[in-house]
Amino acid sequence: MKTNVIILCLLVGVSTTTLAQPLSYPVTRKVEQVDDYHGTTIADPYRWLEDDRSGETADWVKAQNKVTFGYLDQIPYRPQLKKRIEQLLDYTKYGKLFHRGDGEMGQWYYFYKNDGLQNQWVLYRQKGLTGGADGSAVLPEVVIDPNQLAADGTTRLMSFDLSKDGRYAAYALSKAGSDWEEVFIMDLQTLKTLPGKLEWTKFPGVTWTSTGFYYSGFDKPKTGKELSAQNKYSKINYHQVGTSQQEDQ
Repeated sequence: MKTNVIILCLLVGVSTTTLAQPLSYPVTRKVEQVDDYHGTTIADPYRWLEDDRSGETADWVKAQNKVTFGYLDQIPYRPQLKKRIEQLLDYTKYGKLFHRGDGEMGQWYYFYKNDGLQNQWVLYRQKGLTGGADGSAVLPEVVIDPNQLAADGTTRLMSFDLSKDGRYAAYALSKAGSDWEEVFIMDLQTLKTLPGKLEWTKFPGVTWTSTGFYYSGFDKPKTGKELSAQNKYSKINYHQVGTSQQEDQ
């Protein structure tokens, strides 16, 4: 016990001394940028950083990361802290059940589940709640596993909206943390995604009718400006199942 206390004191002493060293941040260039918002002028000297595809912005990010991780890597107890947090988070987690409609399709119950340390929650469904008529167990099946959609685990299932009869679902995916979402339609009888997708949507807010759904979307940004251009004038569109986005009203 005495030895552990001594080691702890040494670690604290080393970390305190190390982390007390002043950080040398890279110089960030300023520009003359002033905007007039209804008579109020606002200076924005770092506007150039909004161009996330420029080489200068990329170099700035690398320099900032060098400072950040140079500091973090000197913390002697960081690996132990990370390991302990992983231990605390490594347990099975469930989301709420939901279903839609009656009859054959209405018997399916959908829910989200994370086995513990999965990057993204997986969507499952299960037929009924109490087991089969012969007493057999009801086993859930995977509907969408976003962890299989990208090697780095950054593709996220943003929404899953069932049609009124439960036959179809419109689901939206986001890649690498982007606000842009792509909407797909799944046939829930086969769990197959129909051809085509809806692009240039943000928080589409799918609302089903009997044969299609309403959603919000934007005009396609200029090439190279997909992540930096302002998004104005969101439109409410109507999509008919089985048609292309170009036919949407």
